[in-house]
Amino acid sequence: LLLTEAVRFLEAKGWVISTQTFQEVVSGKYAINLDVPTQDDLLRTIPDPDTRELLYRLRIAGGSFSGENVRELAALPKPVEHSAERLTSLLGLWIQRDGHDRYVVSPLVSRLSDSNLSRETEKQVHHYLASILVRERPMTALTAAQAVHHYVAADLYQNAASLLLSSLLAYLKTKKPKDDF
Repeated sequence: LLLTEAVRFLEAKGWVISTQTFQEVVSGKYAINLDVPTQDDLLRTIPDPDTRELLYRLRIAGGSFSGENVRELAALPKPVEHSAERLTSLLGLWIQRDGHDRYVVSPLVSRLSDSNLSRETEKQVHHYLASILVRERPMTALTAAQAVHHYVAADLYQNAASLLLSSLLAYLKTKKPKDDF
């Protein structure tokens, strides 16, 4: 669907790729017409609100996640019971396998602009995701940037600032960076 929508978008632009057109493709704005049908499909194919709640929590992860992550995100306040059963019911259309005990949310869902979560739940999910990234060793520049993003989204500005400053300090102390990022 996303590829078809990209073709339609570029065809409507006369196949001329300007800076603005490129930015609209990279940012996902080209597929904005898919948002309402995707939300309708979510409501139709996942009638249970708690299962949709779990999917919306997983959507915030922004990358692959494990079965353990699913259980922990489901356990956040307002807990979602039977997370393994709910995950199984989402497999295929809305969540795909990404290796052994690794999963990824469908790009159709992950690109939705509205989270459908309460602000408090959203903050708790971001806090949880930041804490996982901070525990990861070795911490890369990318995981530090992702953790800072999650801390900011959770309104934990002191944590974000501390991590950013300590990351920059570690970078300055390093004679040769370990990766190009």
